[in-house]
Amino acid sequence: TGSGVCQHQAAAGQQQQQQQQGHVSGLQQLYVVNMHRVALLGRQEACFTFVHTDVSASTGPRVVGHDSQLARSISLHFSVLRAGLVHGFAGFFEADLFDGVGFGILPETDYAVHSWIREEQPPASRPPRLLAWYPLFLPLCEPFSVEPGDELQVFVHRRCYRQRVWYEWQARTPTGHLTALHNERGSHYSIYL
Repeated sequence: TGSGVCQHQAAAGQQQQQQQQGHVSGLQQLYVVNMHRVALLGRQEACFTFVHTDVSASTGPRVVGHDSQLARSISLHFSVLRAGLVHGFAGFFEADLFDGVGFGILPETDYAVHSWIREEQPPASRPPRLLAWYPLFLPLCEPFSVEPGDELQVFVHRRCYRQRVWYEWQARTPTGHLTALHNERGSHYSIYL
């Protein structure tokens, strides 16, 4: 994703936190943003899939640890379609909630929440699109240039430890340079379960 606006805002947050706390974190955490000024430089790729079973059969609270079913790692490969500066990566989702009922925020919907109730339902009777959920933005500390036809590799990890979950990410540029691992060990951002 090329977005100078998102990169600038994250960097501004980083500078402010550096002054207040003495460490860098603005470009080491994910953001949920309305990406209205962004250039998508390649096609989207599926990243993680989660399948949740019936929790009513559970005998108690689930403990999240290293071997949790919530942890994931993936290496994604992208072919660049348009020239630009890669400032980070966008994350979208689509969810099938139950028996053909679902919603999502894919780029072809202009990031508006689209929902569906069974595929055979005529478009006119489907629920309206809502602008309520936003994509993730995973910034890079060091943006890099790409040209059409370049190949890009992105590594995304979802890590879990005890009651925390966090994302780590890095990229291999078309020149073979491996960027820094962002948010290593959840040192700048994590979510408590």
